Amino acid sequence: MVTGAARGIGAAVVDRLAADDGWQVVAADIPGATYSFGKAEHLRALAARWPGTVLPVVADVRRQDDMDRAADLRGTANAMSPGPTRTAMLRASADLYALTEVDEFARHQMVDRILEPHEIASAVCRLCGEGAYAVNGSVVHSDKRITA
Repeated sequence: MVTGAARGIGAAVVDRLAADDGWQVVAADIPGATYSFGKAEHLRALAARWPGTVLPVVADVRRQDDMDRAADLRGTANAMSPGPTRTAMLRASADLYALTEVDEFARHQMVDRILEPHEIASAVCRLCGEGAYAVNGSVVHSDKRITA
């Protein structure tokens, strides 16, 4: 299950899992939440790219009954904590801080550039393989050492 799947990093993770790794994916998001980035039509469009592979589910990760309805969660569960990533959410953050360009966030990165959604998706997909089974219940930082 990929949460926050309607757009941005979540959609990139779903695309990568479905295309490159051949997973069956439950794509979950809470369209209509207080933020305006994820919408039901985004979930449907994502699933339409991968017929028979991606199941779109409107679910709130804060509600256990939604999660129970969305998927049988056996296996591992981890959270990815990305650094500044080129998404609509980063643009909204830049607006909040009155920054004209999202690239101004790059000054705080060790590599001096903004991450792309596919880079975070690659890190997430590594956690889905058999070799990462021991990583469970963790928050994994994929932020180019911004938290270091």
